[in-house]
Amino acid sequence: IVFINAGGVIRGNLVKDIGFGEPRLLIDEIGEPVYQGDAVVVVNFGTIPRTITIAENRIVNYNNNGILVDAEADFSDPGIANLTVHVIDNTVIGAGPNDIIDQWGIFIGGFGFSEPQFSVTGTVRGNRVRDQITAGQYPLPGVGIVTFNPYNLEINNNVIENTNIGVAASQAFGAQIKQNQFVGPGQSVFGATGLLLSGSDTRVFENRFRKLETGILLLVEDPALGSAVNTALDDNRSDNVAVDVMTGPGAQVASAAAANVMPMWRKIPRR
Repeated sequence: IVFINAGGVIRGNLVKDIGFGEPRLLIDEIGEPVYQGDAVVVVNFGTIPRTITIAENRIVNYNNNGILVDAEADFSDPGIANLTVHVIDNTVIGAGPNDIIDQWGIFIGGFGFSEPQFSVTGTVRGNRVRDQITAGQYPLPGVGIVTFNPYNLEINNNVIENTNIGVAASQAFGAQIKQNQFVGPGQSVFGATGLLLSGSDTRVFENRFRKLETGILLLVEDPALGSAVNTALDDNRSDNVAVDVMTGPGAQVASAAAANVMPMWRKIPRR
């Protein structure tokens, strides 16, 4: 399902078997991975603001991203907000532990805007995302929910299970991350992390973290993604988590998965 420069509703669909048949990661002539196989894709650019709702869908057996939302600024006027998205009550199921391809459940990103308030905004609520795991030595981690440069995005009441990283909220501005459940793969996967965060003025509260190596990783002076500035942590709970909260540059602390956060953006198709 693909929406390009279009608002509307994507609701109640079963989307499955998106990719190559058997999941695999193609390599181009210079040795770079070529990602394909996205189940639901929304791309918006230009100066017309749009709103889209992606709700109550079931997405299984895809190769790259389950739900991909890409908001890009108009080249001539990057000071106009153009996309509000609501991703609600979807089920996104990956392939589970594999050394074939890294998968993300939900991606929401804003690119090229002159100020944070013009970037993508909205809600990610009530989704169930599971089985996004990269096993062994591999370029990128499997991630349940990935956001890049959103503005006032609310991520709440989601259940993210069995992933290398539950939520990677990168360069988030004013996000509300609340009442989510992060359930890791336990000792079977090295370096599993519930929440990886950078950006500013984010509140993280009333979340539950279980069966993880690191509950929350707050980036500090990370060479690629900067720091998690002015972050508030309130009433979060951890059970069977080795380190509740860790701070530092992602390349030097936490897991091998977190160390690879910057190359993630190769997975996003660029226009």
